[in-house]
Amino acid sequence: MDSSAIGCSRIAHRAARTCAAWFGEHSEEFYHAERIASNFPKDDQCRCVAWLHDLIENKPLSLNDIERSFGPDIRRDVDALTRRDGEVYADYIARVCASGDVPRRVKIEDVLDNLTRPGCEARPQSERLRWARALVKLLEAAPHDPSA
Repeated sequence: MDSSAIGCSRIAHRAARTCAAWFGEHSEEFYHAERIASNFPKDDQCRCVAWLHDLIENKPLSLNDIERSFGPDIRRDVDALTRRDGEVYADYIARVCASGDVPRRVKIEDVLDNLTRPGCEARPQSERLRWARALVKLLEAAPHDPSA
């Protein structure tokens, strides 16, 4: 493993520690991020962004804090996954789709986790349908492999 890969792996590990520090290691928010991050065992960028994806919306952490600790690429991808105040959900999903591969892939896993985690069936049907529609849009935005 080259030194840049080791550095990326350390950044992803530090992202997990940051998530634990803000949410607590036994919180649902931590487990949610952990489940998403675990879907990217060989992709440190996605794993790191997965750990951090809810920290801007849910805690008083800024994008500048993210950039100082994790660099500009992680900041860009976390920013792409951060829903703006007053942003219509469909517009948010369209923005994520246009933001690149990492945010789109992490958001797919985020939505899948929201749809399959325990207690989802108790959520309002309108919320579950919104997630399902978002998942379709995110999957449609994926690059198509002509050999598949």
